Amino acid sequence: MLSPKISVIIPVYNAEKTVGNILEKLISQNYKNIEIIAVNDGSKDDSWKILQKFAKKDKRIITINQKNAGASAARNVGIEKAAGDFITFIDSDDDISDQLILTLAKQIKKNMDFIMCGMSINGKEIVAPDTFIKNKKLITQYVLKSLLVKNLFYGPCCKLFLRSIILDNKIRFPEEIKYGEDTIFVLNYLSRVSTILIINQSLYMYQNTSAGLAASNNSILKYRKARSGALELFIRDISCPKIKVVYTLLKIRWNIAYIKALLLRNK
Repeated sequence: MLSPKISVIIPVYNAEKTVGNILEKLISQNYKNIEIIAVNDGSKDDSWKILQKFAKKDKRIITINQKNAGASAARNVGIEKAAGDFITFIDSDDDISDQLILTLAKQIKKNMDFIMCGMSINGKEIVAPDTFIKNKKLITQYVLKSLLVKNLFYGPCCKLFLRSIILDNKIRFPEEIKYGEDTIFVLNYLSRVSTILIINQSLYMYQNTSAGLAASNNSILKYRKARSGALELFIRDISCPKIKVVYTLLKIRWNIAYIKALLLRNK
């Protein structure tokens, strides 16, 4: 595949202090065949003005203005607009290496479905060894084990998704869920892939917030139900005792994490 086009989707909400930085980082990337789709989700600050300014500066930047509907809706609008061979997602308050897009793009080969690098979360680096897997059962086992010990698969950032898989399978971010919706998107996507590639480099800087603690009990319950459904879909066609064991351990881990979150909320 020669110089595939990559669509970068950025949901923007009240990000006037940070979105300029991420746009500067993107337009200066060494890999040039990109489009940057910035969706302003009803910001009340000067985010929209900043987006318009950058759009005039670089024709690869596409700006969309919508009423506030949440990050999921903004990302879904970006998916509908995207024209790239691959899609990646970046949050407007995060930061990236100037080599992020090039490093991911260099790994694109024929029949490559999913590429992921490492990231740092609030300064703590999380990476996995270089890995290529072309086997559905092994992919399932690898992802489940990673969900047990790593945070890399829980969100859509630091990843390349093949746009045709997203469109052909109608994979979208669930807009009715206001917390943890990105994990559901990733699991639904991974349930459709045949190859994954992991790069042992940390190229994305994620700023974690206390959104989980701020979410309502109803939001968390909706998320837990949707995440369980996505996980069951992910392992649906795999009959393997080892995978069933890891699946059970993961469910236990998630239940423990939920109980801990409840205890923190009630302090």
